[in-house]
Amino acid sequence: MLQTRAVNSFITDSCLDAMTQNNNKLAQLQNQVNTGKSATSYVELVDKTSITGLVSSKQTLSILNSKIQNNQTLAHKLLQMENAMRTISEEVIPSSMNTLMKAANPASGGVVPVATLAQQQLATIMGLLNTTFNGELVFAGSQTNTQSAVGDIVNNSSLIGSAPSARYYLGDSLVQTDEIADGTNLSYGITAAHPAFVQLIGAQHLMIAGNFSAAQDAMNLAKTYLGQAISSVGNASLQVHNRLKLDENVRLNMKNLVSEAEDTDLVSVMPKIMMLEAQMRATYILTQRVTQLSIADYMR
Repeated sequence: MLQTRAVNSFITDSCLDAMTQNNNKLAQLQNQVNTGKSATSYVELVDKTSITGLVSSKQTLSILNSKIQNNQTLAHKLLQMENAMRTISEEVIPSSMNTLMKAANPASGGVVPVATLAQQQLATIMGLLNTTFNGELVFAGSQTNTQSAVGDIVNNSSLIGSAPSARYYLGDSLVQTDEIADGTNLSYGITAAHPAFVQLIGAQHLMIAGNFSAAQDAMNLAKTYLGQAISSVGNASLQVHNRLKLDENVRLNMKNLVSEAEDTDLVSVMPKIMMLEAQMRATYILTQRVTQLSIADYMR
């Protein structure tokens, strides 16, 4: 009888221990399915991967995300600069050239209100050179948070004597740089005091003054300098975009590495859940049978 009781007690205790362990494992697997994560702490990952390596990968991923965000902002800023300059190159300069041509040949074009048209162009140029991105002026050097990069160039002359000047400029001469990668700094600053804009604004004031020949010369210089400025910004944009492609590819690979360590593999988890549930049912039935032994069984 004592032996039967001992065996019964051992079987019952073993069954209950097995049920507890299976229940814990089942809860862990169900949590993996619910959260999509294969673990709730680094301790649970010790059998899957190097904890040190995982932490390092996540830190690297965080730094990479920050760099990508910074370069995306820089790319948009450069795009704003390039768009403003292309508008000047493709719309303002051709229109001004057309005005000069008509002014030089009044018989073919009739009377041309040169001063009025030049003032209108100056207003357009002023708006473009005061372009902002994320609330910051893009043509003001380091003075990105000042009120404007260009003052009132419509009513104030930008000529010293008869030579164009940058007296309209309110920013500074600091060339903007940004770190697009570790150890790689990119200089991209084009300010409103760039020779292209100095000559362009000077040309408009020369037109207002009636000095059409000097205005034509200044306009030609503006066109040449502006082409160089656009190429410079375009080259900077290309470098940033190339870096973004590289970093985004690295980020994707890093995410996959972290995901392999942390995320739940449903294909392998679901069969484990079904197996544990089956084991728990069998253990429960066995436990139930053992605990229902009659007094006659104990007397044997």
